[in-house]
Amino acid sequence: MRATIPSSRAFMHNDIPVIAFVQAMIQRHILLMSLSLTVAVLASCGSPIHLSIYRTQTEWVDLREWPSGYPTGAKHSHPVALEPETIREVLSKVNYQKSTLFAFVMGHTRPVFSDYQVTLLSSELSRAFEQVLPQEIISFQVRNEENGNRHTKGFCFFLEHEFHLIIQELDQPDFYSQASEPRPMTSHWKFSPKKGQRLFSSHLGQKAEYPHWLIIPVRTRENLA
Repeated sequence: MRATIPSSRAFMHNDIPVIAFVQAMIQRHILLMSLSLTVAVLASCGSPIHLSIYRTQTEWVDLREWPSGYPTGAKHSHPVALEPETIREVLSKVNYQKSTLFAFVMGHTRPVFSDYQVTLLSSELSRAFEQVLPQEIISFQVRNEENGNRHTKGFCFFLEHEFHLIIQELDQPDFYSQASEPRPMTSHWKFSPKKGQRLFSSHLGQKAEYPHWLIIPVRTRENLA
């Protein structure tokens, strides 16, 4: 039995569909990679930004949509006039406790915000509250010190004469810096409410408190809404 050997012209003719198939697969792979990258970028950005009040490479105060993953309720009571000194007084009284080596034993009470953060946020949040719409929240990220390499991130809003503060990242390393400081082990922490302050509670099903969501009563001059 003799095997039939195709001519070189036959190879060229038969390879055309194979080459087209390979090219199509490469293009499809590139498209899928692009889509994956786009989804990853969008996910890292959080809720869409409506207006930027203050922004540097590592710090910001923005007006955003309500972030996913948090229970929603009534429309917020803003825009509202909150003087920088009022916000300074609020933020300077916010404390937390962090777990010790024993997971369920909490350590000493500490302030959430440094003097640098209180000064920066007092000014920028005051501006933001004058412009934020009822359906928006104010998102922020600030370094712990002006030239530091750690940051605190969260968002806030105002509802019925109460300041709601949610912290998403507390005293975390700033990975945009060139610091060689190793990332600390994840530790449990919670707000330590003072008199008049309270943790947010969800009444859907069983009552549950949110340890990173603090509600603080505030007296205001006027409501701009």
